[in-house]
Amino acid sequence: MSGGSARIHVATLALFGLLLAGPAAAQSYVIRDVVFRSNVAVDRDEVERLAGLTVGGEIETTDLAPIRLRLESTNLFDHAEVSLSADADGSVDVIIELQRHSRIDSISFRGNRNIRDDSLLTASRLQVGAPFEAAGIQDAIERIRATYQEDGFAQVQVRVETSEPQPASMQLVIHVREGKRRCVADVVVRGAPPGLEGRVRRALGFKRRSEYRPKRRRQSLADVMKALRKGDFLEADVDVVWTPDDANCGILEVVIDAGPKVLLSVVGNEAISEKHLLALIDLSRRFVVSDGTWRDLGRRIKRAYQEEGYYRAEVGVDIAAGDPKRIVYRVQEGQPFKIASVDFEGAVGVPPEVLRRGLVTGPPSWIPWRQGVFLDDVFQQDLKRLWFQYRRLGFQDAEITDYRIQFDEKRGEMRVLVIVEEGPLTTVGSIEVHGLPDDVVPPKLHTAVGAPLDSDALDDDRHTVTNALLRMGYAEAAVKAETTSRPVDDAKQADVTITTEPGAQRHVGEVVVQNNFETQAEVIRRELPLTPGMPLDPEALLQGQSRIYRLGLFRSVAVEPDATRDAQGRSPISIRVVEKPPWSAQSGIGYNSRDGLRLFVEAGNYNMQGRGRRLSLRGDVSLEPKDFSKPNEYVANLSFREPRVIDSWWNLRANLIAQRATRSIDHYSIERFAFVPAIDREILYGLQVGAEVQIEDARLFDVEPDLVAFNPRDVGSLRTVGFGPFMIYDRRDDPFSPTRGTYDSMRLRVAPPGLGSDVPFAKLQLQHSQYVPIAAGVTFIYALRGGWAHTLDGGIVPLRERLFLGGRTTVRGYEENSVGPRGDTVYDSNGKVVFNAHNPLGGDLAINGNAEIRFPLIFGIEGATFFDWGAVYLTQRPLRFEDIRYGAGPGLRYNTPVGPIALDYGFKVNRRDDESIGEFHFSIGASF
Repeated sequence: MSGGSARIHVATLALFGLLLAGPAAAQSYVIRDVVFRSNVAVDRDEVERLAGLTVGGEIETTDLAPIRLRLESTNLFDHAEVSLSADADGSVDVIIELQRHSRIDSISFRGNRNIRDDSLLTASRLQVGAPFEAAGIQDAIERIRATYQEDGFAQVQVRVETSEPQPASMQLVIHVREGKRRCVADVVVRGAPPGLEGRVRRALGFKRRSEYRPKRRRQSLADVMKALRKGDFLEADVDVVWTPDDANCGILEVVIDAGPKVLLSVVGNEAISEKHLLALIDLSRRFVVSDGTWRDLGRRIKRAYQEEGYYRAEVGVDIAAGDPKRIVYRVQEGQPFKIASVDFEGAVGVPPEVLRRGLVTGPPSWIPWRQGVFLDDVFQQDLKRLWFQYRRLGFQDAEITDYRIQFDEKRGEMRVLVIVEEGPLTTVGSIEVHGLPDDVVPPKLHTAVGAPLDSDALDDDRHTVTNALLRMGYAEAAVKAETTSRPVDDAKQADVTITTEPGAQRHVGEVVVQNNFETQAEVIRRELPLTPGMPLDPEALLQGQSRIYRLGLFRSVAVEPDATRDAQGRSPISIRVVEKPPWSAQSGIGYNSRDGLRLFVEAGNYNMQGRGRRLSLRGDVSLEPKDFSKPNEYVANLSFREPRVIDSWWNLRANLIAQRATRSIDHYSIERFAFVPAIDREILYGLQVGAEVQIEDARLFDVEPDLVAFNPRDVGSLRTVGFGPFMIYDRRDDPFSPTRGTYDSMRLRVAPPGLGSDVPFAKLQLQHSQYVPIAAGVTFIYALRGGWAHTLDGGIVPLRERLFLGGRTTVRGYEENSVGPRGDTVYDSNGKVVFNAHNPLGGDLAINGNAEIRFPLIFGIEGATFFDWGAVYLTQRPLRFEDIRYGAGPGLRYNTPVGPIALDYGFKVNRRDDESIGEFHFSIGASF
């Protein structure tokens, strides 16, 4: 042992003796240095922060144990030890010895021939990036074994092989010995009705010597039940019993209590077919059918008649025991009625048209749920809504006392009269809030003096005051809202008192990041809008959790306060993360009717240096929509992203792009190189602002002759140096398959003279989209877009920068980019026609609108109807209203995790003589 080491251990032992001597022996030292000893590199800044150590600062022997506990709270270390090495001058080196947890670096499977890797990984619940824990590995083995046993492999063996190619980095190889799947030695059917044994055996799905999979047992049971139901044994009871033997096989026994045949019939039905009425209950897969089932079907038959307007329909059920058992539904249909009106008696203070707005019951209308029929349960819910509506309007004593229905047999109409006793109108006389702490800013209330007393608004105010207290850390706050009414002339006035009991205030304590093996704690912690000492705001915790997850570095994120608090009312905050692997490689394929078949491959590091920096390289190849043998575009994109530039809220991104495109939809070919740096930040939730620079060198070739004739400068090289701001406001509920919310964007790009652009210009693009839910599963969508481009030297906007419309995302029913002005016929010097294609020229002004209604169909498929319009103009030509093109048609949607798969057929509403009737459009992803 060296002399230096001996001195360290002697000093450590001496200090350990001081610790044993108790608090009175605590001694303060000056920190000379902090020495780390670890099996892997650690985030030294974070460890020193947690330990509260600074060179030149002081430390006491009693500080060592709390420091160790704080380090272990990160869940990063198997072992943490803190000791002191004293010197003669009274200074010490703080020695921090750390043994970091092993992190699961990769998971692979061997020997699994019958179950796929991804299914086993899901069953195991193991995750790459999570800490390696022996107990978790054993649980994973049991779950994988259970998965195999459900698939019939009773003798499966599972073991996990671990290796540590790098310190604290664990690779798992899960070896599976599947063995043989259980076999069916014999199938025994007991109690099958005469003539149905063969049908039962076929429905069972298992044969003698076939493989036995326990997970199919329930499906087999349902199929046998369905076979019996088809044979009219509607009340049959079935059980499937498996008895294993010692030879990895077993006997599969089907035990049937068939009961009598059941014959169903309906008499007296003319308006609705017997087949439709008897199908109101799906008996084919019901495991239990009894007399209660038949009475339930009777109630459903009556409801079906009432939904068709037969309000007076009556349905009786006759059940005659025997073999066969006969069940007869006797229907008295009566006359169909439609609601002609819903009126109110006693409604003086509230206009009847206001009351009718909240009713489902009413005359037929275009609203999907307003069919004009009277249903008792629906009407009772309407009466409840009326009662609450009166209270929202200030009539606190209002009551719905009765209702009457008048039938007009001759016209087949019903007139509904609702009788109301409104009582006096109650207005707000005064509002007082008591008990609000000084550090809570009084929130703005919905309830106002002089306005009608709205019970819902008052309840909202109670929640508003409660939330204001919660945001300031008063987690145990209780808020009551009370009213005291007094008569004033023919009305009432209410004095509103909101009383608060704040309780103890909680503040933020130590913020500890857990399980961050790759990512620096500072990168995670800075996304939390709370720092130690601030009031503990639950909303800020959720906001921070969302921000951390949106970094894209983690599989899961949980931000939670500890239930305990210290003497100052501070609660520690833990941020638990499960990291994604920093390196990623992926590939994919897509198709749409505009760009054709598209293939891509991408690889990159998405967490460089543990700082959330991203560097990736992506390559795309597209094939012509109508001829997959012809590649029409190659794109290479090297991208970099730096979050939080210089610890600010601004993000930096930069893209280096190389592209060669010969797409037929463009009527020209292009080669370009572009460098596009940008900065952006979120200033409000959903509101992103930024600025972008685009430096591009492009070469256009194979330009169609009529486009060249319009602007000869469009052929050849075009250098552009432009910059400008952009803004995106996205409040949709889902960026891939939204059903509500808005999306707005603005992008301005200016390429001024003097910066190297061949053609100086300015270009502005705007978009507004909104998703409006109008019923269950029904969404109305509309979008408005506009674009404007202008050269700063008086020339024509370059073809590369002109605006185009037409196709799957703009005006459906038209070919891609086909809406707008077209080129003229090209003649030679002798007046002979040399080109007569009339290709789209694009324009410098474009407007576009879309409207669409989506509604559910079957099996997750949605239907759609749409109406699109748009126009493209060249401002040096006359702007004509008739140049606006219209398209409309039906469509189908199927939602996927990356957006809806859409198939549309658009008809040209104002079709011209030389045009087709319409066009098909196919795409994946949101169009608006």
